Amino acid sequence: MDEFWSLLELGPRSTVSVVRTDGWLVARHPQLPQTIDLSGTLLFTNYLPAAQGGVYHSATSVADGISRIVGYRTVELWPLVAITGIENAEALQFFWRSLRDGLLIGLPLIALLIVGIFWIVRLLRADAGRRRELEQALERNNFLMREIHHRVKNNLQAVSSLVRLQPLPQDRKDDMARRIAAMVAVHEQIYGTDQFERVHVAPYVERLVKEVAEGFRGHVTIEMRIESLTVGPDQAMPLGLIVNEVVTNAFKHAFANRTDGRLLVSLSVEGKVARLEIEDDGAGHTTDQRNGMGSRLIDGFVAQLSGTLDIDAGFGSGTKVLISFPTD
Repeated sequence: MDEFWSLLELGPRSTVSVVRTDGWLVARHPQLPQTIDLSGTLLFTNYLPAAQGGVYHSATSVADGISRIVGYRTVELWPLVAITGIENAEALQFFWRSLRDGLLIGLPLIALLIVGIFWIVRLLRADAGRRRELEQALERNNFLMREIHHRVKNNLQAVSSLVRLQPLPQDRKDDMARRIAAMVAVHEQIYGTDQFERVHVAPYVERLVKEVAEGFRGHVTIEMRIESLTVGPDQAMPLGLIVNEVVTNAFKHAFANRTDGRLLVSLSVEGKVARLEIEDDGAGHTTDQRNGMGSRLIDGFVAQLSGTLDIDAGFGSGTKVLISFPTD
């Protein structure tokens, strides 16, 4: 029994015993001076009748008066019961040791976790602060850009007003005013939509054609087929001026001395190439008539777009202007 007890390593105040089923002690460690009868204890009166094995708390041992936690089991095919008892303080010693070892490892981990949480929260707050600052800076930049385009538009309108006061022929003043209006429309389109890097072509071109048409008499049927396209401001300006010049030429020459007519303005996109087509059903013209200011401006604007210009015109067959240019 001594060797068996030492193998269990339950503590110096633990015990191991073998008791007969009639209650008499057969062997025990530590050894008693004489055998004792345990038939009157709780083990034999309450626990063994209920189960062949189990664990219970013994308030006071009849052998030595020590309070222990007792585990018991009957030996199969033998009239014996094996009993092991561990003193309460020694039983809790394992718990406290495990708790201590767990805390030695767990507390630093918990501390690191808490520090990590505070660090992450601080980073998130800093990131939120930087995001707010960036949003405010972006809003300020947008406001400044709107203000710049608005002031440019106002300055161009002031220039247009000064042009109208100059002692020039009325048709020249009208042509210059329309060209300035085309530039004004770009800036209005930009700051009106807060799209500072891209300009939607469709509403821009529709506005230009409508404003040119309102400056001439007669009833001209205007058909517009414009696909969705956005271009940069560097392309929007020459494109608008081209539309202004070509449409103005159509009203001045194709529909001269007429009360009606037809004008087609179309814009299509194939891959990265845009095709602007303006066609009228006017009287047409010959190539030697393309020596005016408007024609030279159109050639210059097409060059700014890195595009190509093709004009199909002839007396009595109308005029078709086709401009192809790469989209950025």
